[in-house]
Amino acid sequence: MGGEKEETGPTVHIVHFTLGEHTFAFPIEQVREVIRAEGIVPVPGLPEYIQGVVNLRGQVATVLNLASRLGIPPADTPGEELMIVTDLSDAPVGILVESVPDVMQVPEESITEPPPKLQENPAARYLTGICAAENRFILLLDMEAFLDEVAGEGNEVFTMIKELAETGKGEVTA
Repeated sequence: MGGEKEETGPTVHIVHFTLGEHTFAFPIEQVREVIRAEGIVPVPGLPEYIQGVVNLRGQVATVLNLASRLGIPPADTPGEELMIVTDLSDAPVGILVESVPDVMQVPEESITEPPPKLQENPAARYLTGICAAENRFILLLDMEAFLDEVAGEGNEVFTMIKELAETGKGEVTA
């Protein structure tokens, strides 16, 4: 009847973001907040995908460039960069993105396994599914897999920043 709501199945909340011409999403459980990417201080000698550090309300946060890591060129019309903030062992980490159009609730059934051909893509190691939503495809990424890979590479500066933040000595005043 007219006033009844249609029953829906399980849903997944995702944070939808763009890198270049590509659309991605992280599960909302892996996201602490989304903020403007301001005040990033480059640290010499780091891999290109580690942009540097930023003061995030008194804590040192490492800033990572996912697009650089995936080999995605910047958008043709650069805008204001944003940072998706998460925690790695209770230390804040920012991931640079070009835009965050929305937070979406999508039906679980709209998410499918990536086709085998996509496994050759550099993003495949972080890819958990493909979501058909609002007449587009969104690649679902596992932020934890990305952070685990970066932390596991043994980058001494990244490890040092993480350890400082974990011990509380990473607090800054500025």
